[in-house]
Amino acid sequence: MKCSARAYAIQGLIKYHGLKNAGLRIPYHDSISVCMKSLDTVTTVEAGNGLARDRIRINGVVPTTGEEARVIMVIDKLREIAGDKTRVRVESRNAKVKGKGLGFSASGFAALGLATSTALGLSLEPRELSEVVRLGAGSAVRSLWGILNLVREQERPLLRGAARICDFYQVENLDRPSSI
Repeated sequence: MKCSARAYAIQGLIKYHGLKNAGLRIPYHDSISVCMKSLDTVTTVEAGNGLARDRIRINGVVPTTGEEARVIMVIDKLREIAGDKTRVRVESRNAKVKGKGLGFSASGFAALGLATSTALGLSLEPRELSEVVRLGAGSAVRSLWGILNLVREQERPLLRGAARICDFYQVENLDRPSSI
């Protein structure tokens, strides 16, 4: 199955600094951010295509070893949940903007999680999917929920540990990330 998803880069208003749990990307304190509709990431994932190994491209380029490891961590967790070892082809593109401070890792992992989970036939609730996408980037939960959101710590069962959970607040008519 092939699925595309769009998510939006974030800008932190109240940022977190440092991680209490680096493996699960749990911050020391809560944070507040907004999503920027003009800065999107579109990711397409194709599963079940008979590939010998996963194929990943970000903005048309093969990712670094470190980037690929983070992407595979998210994909592998979704494969584990789906009970499916199918290899995937991933094509992800960010808005053509240069600069630091833009939350493209957030939107990239949110779009990756949504597209991959759908391509693997999963129907995860946003709170469940947020536990997985944060393995790639802690801020991905913010792009997954969209709009204006508060990220706080709570105990969640999916990953058997403390997890970052988003509460979102509608402040304007901004689309939440979705399959496209």
